[in-house]
Amino acid sequence: MRSREMRMLDYEKLEAAGVAWWAYWPIEHAEFICAAMTLAFVTIHLDKGLELRTPVVRGMFIVFTVAYALAGAFIFLVLLLAQEPVYFGWVVGGLGMYGVLLFVGLSEMMQLGLGQFLTRKRGENWTKEIDYLYLAFGVAGVFFALNKTETLVGRFTKVDLIAPMLITTALVLRALKTRAEINKWNKLKKKV
Repeated sequence: MRSREMRMLDYEKLEAAGVAWWAYWPIEHAEFICAAMTLAFVTIHLDKGLELRTPVVRGMFIVFTVAYALAGAFIFLVLLLAQEPVYFGWVVGGLGMYGVLLFVGLSEMMQLGLGQFLTRKRGENWTKEIDYLYLAFGVAGVFFALNKTETLVGRFTKVDLIAPMLITTALVLRALKTRAEINKWNKLKKKV
């Protein structure tokens, strides 16, 4: 538990205003909620292949994906626009949500036919072309990370979180490339 000085919320003021504990508890424990949601999301994704899921389970997964995406987008928007310092755990939680959502979403799309489409359009080496995107996002992340260097002039403001987001995207693309090659999403399925 955080010390009283480290808390972002003043419990006494909230309770005096009539705010129930369950209304501010998620804000104080956001990093744990993000970790639990991320674990649940990955578990659902890896539980069974997409083709083995029933329509009800697919529908629930889509609803969960949308809710997860909205939560992650909200967290990153708040962190990006915040005028106040934010907890490290919130940034890590937001990045984790973003990275997992991107990886799982792209993996699901590959299983739904994006992999077959790319193989027909680009050939079986489309997975190797992912490296260009991986490198581009990594280089952009490095450039934005340089923005933190105190000795540089002409730095951007309010972009401190973009560098970790770009590097997370690069890592997700690299993991997706590996998964696509292992699962042979870059091979055309033989017609039976």
